[in-house]
Amino acid sequence: MNSRIEQGRDGEKSFSTWLNENNFGFIEIKQNADDLANVFKGALKRPDFLILLPSIGLIAIDVKNHNVTKSGFSLNIPTDLAKSIEFETQFKIYLWYAYKDAKSSGDTWYFISALDAIEHGDQKTNSKNGEAFVYVPLAKFTKVQSGEDMSKLLSTRIGTIGTVARMVESYFSTAKLPR
Repeated sequence: MNSRIEQGRDGEKSFSTWLNENNFGFIEIKQNADDLANVFKGALKRPDFLILLPSIGLIAIDVKNHNVTKSGFSLNIPTDLAKSIEFETQFKIYLWYAYKDAKSSGDTWYFISALDAIEHGDQKTNSKNGEAFVYVPLAKFTKVQSGEDMSKLLSTRIGTIGTVARMVESYFSTAKLPR
């Protein structure tokens, strides 16, 4: 087992702990390739978690565990971003990246949606292997430290009007209407 895989698992474990501490409903998607549907063995990204956000619905999360720099993070285009956008297209669920500083205890997470990563990232090429990646400045990430901070994600992705629309939709779907 290599340290990169172990580091990824550590990040996923920390995220699961953080979700439980903040009382989120979630489903952790196990990493065993033998248990995945064939569709995830090709062009679709397999997220690490599905999280239920009250009044919003499900979002998909891919956890990353990297050292935080003052400047930002990078994402591989063929193995991450392209497959993430295809996941969103097929499943109609927003996919977010949640970055943990590998040196931290896991109480602070840096979130960015797949689409925002493309929009705000600078496309570059890895000089060693020739693969395309985007580099996203840290300022474009949403810093989340508590469960209440998760509401920032929706407003980041769909704006204030979309947030209000989801809240109204949620109210009417749970309101007891007269018969």
